[in-house]
Amino acid sequence: MLRAEIDVDFKKHLTVDVQTIFHKMEKRNLSAAYTFYCGKDLENAHSAEADTNATYEVLKAQIEKYDDLENDISKLSAFSTQYVLYGCITCLYIMNIGVVKTLNM
Repeated sequence: MLRAEIDVDFKKHLTVDVQTIFHKMEKRNLSAAYTFYCGKDLENAHSAEADTNATYEVLKAQIEKYDDLENDISKLSAFSTQYVLYGCITCLYIMNIGVVKTLNM
């Protein structure tokens, strides 16, 4: 592979992927997202009501935090669909009448 005009054969060298280390070492679940985005601990995790409310609060906090996220279900669905390939702990299903449910996949 030619990189910065230096020919490097990565098959002959060990590599370290710091993003992989981060993903393996830091929790990637609803409780961690709730703490990160909402600044609170998730009580009664894995109960339907607590997980549904936490998921909704995380979504609201994400929309507030990230300027490029719009409060539009079609745009949020399109934006988040690419990540389904990597797995989904809890996904939101929001019907037009505003009912919020969680789907564990």
